[in-house]
Amino acid sequence: MKTFTFLIDALYRIIDANADWFAFAAENDAPELFEENVFGKSLMDFIGDEETRHLYHLLFDRVRRQNRAIELPFRCDSPAIRRFMTMRLVPVADKAIRIETEILREEVRIPIRMPNAGQVRSKDFIRMCSWCKRIEAQTGWSTVEEAVRQLKMFHRIPLPGISHGICPDCEIIVRQEIESLDVEKFLGNEG
Repeated sequence: MKTFTFLIDALYRIIDANADWFAFAAENDAPELFEENVFGKSLMDFIGDEETRHLYHLLFDRVRRQNRAIELPFRCDSPAIRRFMTMRLVPVADKAIRIETEILREEVRIPIRMPNAGQVRSKDFIRMCSWCKRIEAQTGWSTVEEAVRQLKMFHRIPLPGISHGICPDCEIIVRQEIESLDVEKFLGNEG
């Protein structure tokens, strides 16, 4: 199984990445993630909303303070594939953090139309969870396919924009991971 790895320094700048990372970016038509577009830039510049940036800051601070790796589930989907992944944050020298991501499983789905970056958008926004990729719809947080149906997204011209955040379920998982690190430190069970 491939591990997609990149390294951030103490100021959250991306300073290294492995060949699998760049191959994955190329396979998924994401030139914005090629070496010349990411090295030296802050990882936070690639995270769209303040809420998710804040959670990443909390996670990175815990990893650095406790000098201990943590692992979290997340999703990284394409129009035709659901990717269930894991992210491992590993402390390294000089307060740098190695971020290792791995695909646990993939599910093929009927391709959904995704708005492209240059497409004109309405002033309306829908919220997508940055971790699990569910969308906040009329009945709560739903899969992309269900949200497209409920919100009649593709009936709208122009399409709404997407605002990223975190759903309540994923927020619980992330906060529990952060809190469990603090409890273990308090109890003196550091690695």
